[in-house]
Amino acid sequence: MSNQPVPDPNAPVAQPLRVRVRMYRSGLGDCFLISFIQAAAKHHVLIDCGVYQGTPDAAATMQAIARHIRKTTRRLDLVVATHEHTDHLSGFQQAQDTFDQIAMQQIWLAWTEDPVNPLATKLRQERSLALNTLRAAVQLMPAEQDYQSQTVRGLLNFFGEPINVSTGVSLAASFAASSSGSTARRALDYLASRSDATVAYCQPGEPPRFLPGLPGVRFFVLGPPTSEALLKKTLPGKKAQEGYGLSDQVSLINSFLTAIQQSQGSLFAGSGNRQDLPFDPQYQVSHDHASLDPFFIEHYGFGDGVEQGVAWRRIDRDWLGVTSELALQLDQATNNTSLVLAIELVESGQVLLFPGDAQVGNWLSWTDLSWDLPGPDGATQTIHGGDLIARTVFYKVGHHGSHNATLREKGLELMQSSQLVAMLPVQRAMAERQKWSMPFPLLYQRLQEKTRGRLLRLDDGLPAAPLLAENGLPLLTQAEWKAFQHKTSVQPLYIDYTLE
Repeated sequence: MSNQPVPDPNAPVAQPLRVRVRMYRSGLGDCFLISFIQAAAKHHVLIDCGVYQGTPDAAATMQAIARHIRKTTRRLDLVVATHEHTDHLSGFQQAQDTFDQIAMQQIWLAWTEDPVNPLATKLRQERSLALNTLRAAVQLMPAEQDYQSQTVRGLLNFFGEPINVSTGVSLAASFAASSSGSTARRALDYLASRSDATVAYCQPGEPPRFLPGLPGVRFFVLGPPTSEALLKKTLPGKKAQEGYGLSDQVSLINSFLTAIQQSQGSLFAGSGNRQDLPFDPQYQVSHDHASLDPFFIEHYGFGDGVEQGVAWRRIDRDWLGVTSELALQLDQATNNTSLVLAIELVESGQVLLFPGDAQVGNWLSWTDLSWDLPGPDGATQTIHGGDLIARTVFYKVGHHGSHNATLREKGLELMQSSQLVAMLPVQRAMAERQKWSMPFPLLYQRLQEKTRGRLLRLDDGLPAAPLLAENGLPLLTQAEWKAFQHKTSVQPLYIDYTLE
């Protein structure tokens, strides 16, 4: 006699679950609407909504996207804001009027945004100091757009329009003036203050989260890590085969911070004999004094007609050379605070991975996570972070395909599913305009191989034909290619992919 339970003929038939992932084509930015569709019930999750500042017609594009979201649904079951960058959040400011008309039930932010978390507060203060220091440094740079100033301004655009800080304004005043001035910060504040939504600050390794009415979908929080050391590890090491190119660099920025604070004046006004300057006061020569001294006029280019010939001898602003490195470190450190979600479809075990713009240290922390949860038979089973990565069937490529936002051995190479599909929110034209290697060639090639050509780029849409292997044969069978085409819809405003 069989030990299998006898089916109850009166039990309701489980309805199949469809998941539609919609990547809005904002430009160089992230905006993903995930719809869980089961019979007549629909649940909608919005992960980020932004575009890189400086994108032509950015506000109009984000307003059109917000109107389309409102047309799709008047209620978002969940809104996720991954981190404080405009290319992920600007839409909540540019189209706030439209988002005011859309109900939000839950809003999830990373623990690094928690106002009562001591480490989160420390990190935000460090970020604010570095950001305002960079804004002040921009004012000291030459007016012409040289490579360095263009690089710094380009990276500052990830935070929003920099305030105008004139020389002589203290960093303390600068900080106060810009506390609400960043587009990304205002967007986060807007979401955190929504009265219709429950706001949660998510911690890695916490019990999986569920949405009401959607028991078959579990949301695992993978990052950002709570380790400060991992949060500040943003680049792959040389020996660990962690990434797909470039290696770790370390830069000391304390001297730069001191120098810009000195240039900005009043934070240290009247401090007398300072220990953080390279020369004692008796050996210092001010710019104004030197410009009137015959020796400096002749030999250091303060006079008419000799400026271009010997001005290079002056080192008064040579310290500005580290500005671009500081800007890059700030950009990467902010990316590494990304809220990372692994969305598991419980019945099939399939996983959708949304890493925001997580950098190396964030990725490295995921495989150390584990959860003890009841299995289908009621017995406890342990789920490891590496298990979730291995079962990934959909991957939102991090940071527009940059070299250090998709880990290698503990990331993409762990993804084992033959059904893997990836969406890459990149607009190559804008990236090239900023001289950024996005997507990074080695990573892009490996993404194509791992997905067997099922790689949907924001700018290109659906590939024109199946990807061919080195022997000239397609990596997908004709049936697999047709199935992929059937599940994909490319429209001017968005690209859809549906998991059946």
